[in-house]
Amino acid sequence: MTDSVASTFPAARPDGLLRRLWPKSRPPLVPTAIATLFVLCGILGPWLAPYSLDATDFAMVLKPPFWQEGGSMAHLLGTDQLGRDILTRMLHGSQLSLVLAAISVAGAGTIGVALGVIAGYSRGFLSALILRIVDAFLALPFFLVAMAFVAALGVSTTNIIIVMALTTWPAFTRIVRAEALRVRESDYVALAKVAGVPAWRVAVEHILPNVVNGVIVMATIDFGRVVLLESGLSFLGLGVQPPAVSWGLLLADGKQFITFAWWLTVMPGLALLLTVLSFNMLGDWLRDRLDPRLG
Repeated sequence: MTDSVASTFPAARPDGLLRRLWPKSRPPLVPTAIATLFVLCGILGPWLAPYSLDATDFAMVLKPPFWQEGGSMAHLLGTDQLGRDILTRMLHGSQLSLVLAAISVAGAGTIGVALGVIAGYSRGFLSALILRIVDAFLALPFFLVAMAFVAALGVSTTNIIIVMALTTWPAFTRIVRAEALRVRESDYVALAKVAGVPAWRVAVEHILPNVVNGVIVMATIDFGRVVLLESGLSFLGLGVQPPAVSWGLLLADGKQFITFAWWLTVMPGLALLLTVLSFNMLGDWLRDRLDPRLG
């Protein structure tokens, strides 16, 4: 009797409770919470900031965070060399960093998807030309290419967006082309061709909807990489320029004080790390959920 009951009701697995509380179909809790927090900070940053962006207090120069000796609850994350509130500057910087990344990813995705569909659906010289251009871009270190573009175009917010879009579109093109090649051989595409449907309509109505999943995954992962790229350019003086502020610019401003004012670099660096890591983990989860071949 005991054996039959045991066979009917198998022993609970150790992770059974966790699976019921947070099923595999749901996004990972911690990365989702972190990504949502930083997106909200990016949207509402200037309104959440306790002080104005350039408000200075020379009586509070280089004050540590509130939990460290000498810190103050008036400046939760400390102050910089001019007495400016670090939390305020990070909130303003989050808006600029995330907005620049979002616009750049949207631009790169648009270019990459268009060229990927053309390269995957068409044949001949045009497809080969797009592939060679993609291979050339992917063979070069994208950060050095971005630096070269900025040096050639000049430093401005518009140029930063253009540069980041131009250096990240090849990844979209390669993924979309691979999916387009697979869909092109399907029966419904063959029937559309036999029915005399124009090539552009086949691409828009049959190819494009089938590559959306890959584009969403790539955009999520690429978002973190573009945030990192913008921060790197700003750190080197080729990105955001004062009086505007971004996380990379905060890192550059604080590097000379790192030996005795660690919070000037650790705080924006930690925000940058958590943002990139959370979006990468969300991208991995989306890939597992949206790709039927991964079950």
